[in-house]
Amino acid sequence: MIQTHLDISKRMMERWSPFPNTQTLGSYCPFSQQITLHQCSEKELKSALAGEDETAGLRVLPLLAHELQHFVDNLGTLWGRQHLVKIFTAFKVRAECDLQNFHDVIGLVRALRRVDYNDYYTELLTAVSEPWDGNVWQYQFTCGLEIGPNGLPDKSRPLLFTQFATHSGAPVCRVPLSVASLLELRSVAAEIHRFQIVLDQLEKGMRVVEEKLWSKKMLETLYDPLLTKYTVAGHCLSNAFKIKDLINAFTIGSHIAGICLMASASAFDSLKVPLQILNTFGHRCDSFLKNRDPTFMYFVLVQHARDLAFEECVDVLEHLNAILSRSGLGSVTDVITNGVAAAHAIEAPRSEGMLGDRVEDIWRLSSGLIANAAFAHGDGLGRLPLPPILTADNEFFMADDSLNAGTFARSEDWHTESFRLYNLVVEFADAVIP
Repeated sequence: MIQTHLDISKRMMERWSPFPNTQTLGSYCPFSQQITLHQCSEKELKSALAGEDETAGLRVLPLLAHELQHFVDNLGTLWGRQHLVKIFTAFKVRAECDLQNFHDVIGLVRALRRVDYNDYYTELLTAVSEPWDGNVWQYQFTCGLEIGPNGLPDKSRPLLFTQFATHSGAPVCRVPLSVASLLELRSVAAEIHRFQIVLDQLEKGMRVVEEKLWSKKMLETLYDPLLTKYTVAGHCLSNAFKIKDLINAFTIGSHIAGICLMASASAFDSLKVPLQILNTFGHRCDSFLKNRDPTFMYFVLVQHARDLAFEECVDVLEHLNAILSRSGLGSVTDVITNGVAAAHAIEAPRSEGMLGDRVEDIWRLSSGLIANAAFAHGDGLGRLPLPPILTADNEFFMADDSLNAGTFARSEDWHTESFRLYNLVVEFADAVIP
């Protein structure tokens, strides 16, 4: 049966979803490096981008900002470039049936599993089905271990958990703090920022109504137990800082998460872990640092910032520098400069054919994004190149002429080819990896 590009987009997100898709309206696929707006036509997208339709702008632009942030974090951070290397290398190995390097395919699959951890690591507890009562949840942070390929706990691979309980103490769920939650925190921040821009252009009466609806939707998402594996980083920040202003909280959290995604090995070696965390998690802290775990760095930085007055924060950069100084990391400039150098030092995997062309195109664009992605204010719309976007019409919309070349100009062909390569990885994973 011939599959449409929309079918392909959904299929490539079913098994592994390193970039969270908490809604069905849009998605970003790291295997094809493409954005899909599942319920937005090309006509509506054009109208929203041109500012011709307020309703289309409200519906489309915040969503597009969300998915664009995923695209930017995949191409423009140290963590993202390392992840792209794993994907492109595994594609090359399977395409060439390179038996001597099949371990690279196993490496990709295990890395994908670690980005968001599968449902095994999420525990739904007795109050999970109770509707949210409007009160802030209680939190407890714990530490566990990954289950290794042999079915036993892997002492070298600890992971952080957050156990949520209702305001009255009824247990809701226990979820891992994952890289996916950091990525989602950054994308939600971009979405909020774009929504505020669109909102400010509306007539006052409509603005008040839309703002109330938006706030209600955001809170329902934050306090949906089934989405906590993606919103847990936001909860961690909110619990530590006690910030009532949602926009301020997500803006600050987005910058902290971006710093962690850009952190080089030297940053992990310099990170000062608070005594309370050392006493609680013991020698597992050494394993977190050795594994260069961005989620552990995020957790540590948030703990270092607990007594800073973020509610009155005017200069975000000043507060971030204070956090990093306490953490032994110097300044934002220090961390980003080292991260940029480490990212640029990563060579693009060499391949033939369309895969090789795609790697070159992505690496060229990635190099231009890396320097500003981790600490970029706002959502990137209007400042960053928009990749081709697959719309509900099953057509790729070329929003940015600057990318109308190479494999970006052959989006349909690359989408089909990336799906073929993806299926080769899936086939191998089903046959070999427990």
